Amino acid sequence: MRSAGPHAPSQVVRQLIREYLDRHGVAYPTRSKVVARKPAARR
Repeated sequence: MRSAGPHAPSQVVRQLIREYLDRHGVAYPTRSKVVARKPAARR
């Protein structure tokens, strides 16, 4: 899924939500200004 290491469930959920919003082109106030690497296409 992501980098190895322990993550709190809330962190995992937030990351999944951010990825979903980015994938669907949704802008939100706390979106990072840094251009993130595009995730690999899902099969």
